[in-house]
Amino acid sequence: MFALDTALPSATTGQSAAWQITGNTWFAILFAAIKGISWILTALLLAGVTGLLRKG
Repeated sequence: MFALDTALPSATTGQSAAWQITGNTWFAILFAAIKGISWILTALLLAGVTGLLRKG
């Protein structure tokens, strides 16, 4: 449930509010960066698989 709530903003299960990072703020920044990079890589993977990225 936590992974679903974290990955999809529209799925509000309430789990991400229960799992907040406290103490080190660089953990929160690092995890936000990893999440953003993973969304970009997923979009590139889907574009490559579906044929949107082709050699011109």
